[in-house]
Amino acid sequence: MRKSIFILAAAALLGFASCNDLTPDFSKEEKNCTIALSVKGDIATVVTKAGGESHGPSSNPSKTTETEWDTLVTDVQYMIYRKVSDNNYVYYDKKHDTTRIHTKYVNCAPGDYRVYAVINTFDIADHTTEADLNAKIIQLGNNTRVRNANSFGGFIMFGHSDITIEAGNKDLPIQVKRHLARVNLLKIINRTEDNINIKFKYAFLSNVVTNQKLDGSSTSNYNDYSWDNLAGRASGQILDYDHLSYVQDSHLTLYKQPDDSDTVKGKLIEPGGEYKLNPDGHQDLGEMFYGYPNAWTTDAFNTPYEAESPTYGKTRLVVVCAMQDVSEPAEQDYYFPITLETFERSYTYDITLTVLGVGSDDPNTLVNKAGMHFSIDPWQSNNSYVEEY
Repeated sequence: MRKSIFILAAAALLGFASCNDLTPDFSKEEKNCTIALSVKGDIATVVTKAGGESHGPSSNPSKTTETEWDTLVTDVQYMIYRKVSDNNYVYYDKKHDTTRIHTKYVNCAPGDYRVYAVINTFDIADHTTEADLNAKIIQLGNNTRVRNANSFGGFIMFGHSDITIEAGNKDLPIQVKRHLARVNLLKIINRTEDNINIKFKYAFLSNVVTNQKLDGSSTSNYNDYSWDNLAGRASGQILDYDHLSYVQDSHLTLYKQPDDSDTVKGKLIEPGGEYKLNPDGHQDLGEMFYGYPNAWTTDAFNTPYEAESPTYGKTRLVVVCAMQDVSEPAEQDYYFPITLETFERSYTYDITLTVLGVGSDDPNTLVNKAGMHFSIDPWQSNNSYVEEY
């Protein structure tokens, strides 16, 4: 899934007074060039598709459906840097109430510029150089599904493009995309023996990267990163039902299934049955989880957890189900960890889990082959793959 909103620098000759947005360094230059900055399309109905340099379109058009929080834009900031030795910015503008965005016209002097568009994040006006802007650290919690007083609202998006202007006017498209990767739990299927009921209770992401540079660049030193839910734990506790309040950035990384009834805690899935998750009535979407890209190349499955020196690993979706023999009143929770071999920015990973038998008693322990299998569609270039335990 590649989030695509276009910031358009349209060619237009505009006869208005010289612009005061430029810094005094360039105030005496003749501003005989014009850039028109605008957001292309209706923000409220933006639909995204997979695509790009090496990734073809999705084979399933229904997956272009987005949720409100995927497309919400609460503000757009533009920053223009003059491409000289110090790369100091020469223009800054912030737009609110993006349902009423109109074209923003900028007069500028001839020269080489780099134009940035930053969406749904902190004020960038004080980032006077490109290096400072690109190196700004953004936290996972700065992305949100809802707008409230404690957050910017929406998901952070970022992009830039270069332009050389000698005279007149010139078009400049800027493509921005989200920093997040998305996991989409579509369906849970009960293929256990005939006498086993399962109850889906909750799911969460483990080994979640929670900080990133604004430009989306990564580092090979993962000690520089912060993490949530390492090895399926928080505050040293396994994330069992009694410790869900410990889940970090829970609005992005945790889903708790509402109870079927007062007596059935969780979603009952009888033998041979299946449960399709579909929050808020969105067709062809399941329950979604978000984290920053994780390029960790080695894994720490089955590695004993040590709070003093935790072992980093690949991001996983951990599905938790209670299992009960219909002839026995007692039930037990089991973990079904699904490893995402790749976890890339602006991609969605659709997951279907089939429960074949008991899971693990630890979220960071491999489930044996008789316990589960799952399919993952990483929604890129018509590519899908299936792994089995």
